[in-house]
Amino acid sequence: MKDCIGDDRLFIVDEAHGAHFYFSSACPQGALENGCADAAVTSLHKMLGSIYGTAIVNVGKSGKIEKDKVRMMHQMMAAGDGDGISPLLVADVEGCVVAFRDNGEELVGNSIKKANQIKAAVKALSNVKLANIIEYKADPTKLIISIDGLSGAQIWDLLETKYKINIEKVTKKAAIITVHAHINDEDVTALIAAL
Repeated sequence: MKDCIGDDRLFIVDEAHGAHFYFSSACPQGALENGCADAAVTSLHKMLGSIYGTAIVNVGKSGKIEKDKVRMMHQMMAAGDGDGISPLLVADVEGCVVAFRDNGEELVGNSIKKANQIKAAVKALSNVKLANIIEYKADPTKLIISIDGLSGAQIWDLLETKYKINIEKVTKKAAIITVHAHINDEDVTALIAAL
């Protein structure tokens, strides 16, 4: 595919919240899928549920980054004085990738189903609003919620402190909630009740 930014530069994408994009046609296109990115660093714990702090580097098909060199650097980091890469983390990453390779459409589909359940419940609440992002194909696992009379920081404080509901990020007026692959029905019920 045509190089998108020129031959002398690399385009490396921070795809921290996009690991699930590659496993569902209902999600936006992943950074490597259109052929412009040379590599993407993808966090696995945020959306796929692996152990906290795990991520992978995906190398694009353009050939501008040699896969063998990336593999060699990984092996150099792993072979050291015992402070290298944790076998536990590597095994967890591999298990996570295999689970999504084999069942990703279903796992991401369940996240989307739960997000839609929350959206339907929020529509019935007069003081809670959902942002409607229509300019581009939005991530269907993300909810942007505002509550009349509360700032984003107040929403964060209320949901995190009082109800122990994890908020992804806040803006001045809203909170962003991610419905990842391992949120269960009880989590959905608790969020709806809190709102």
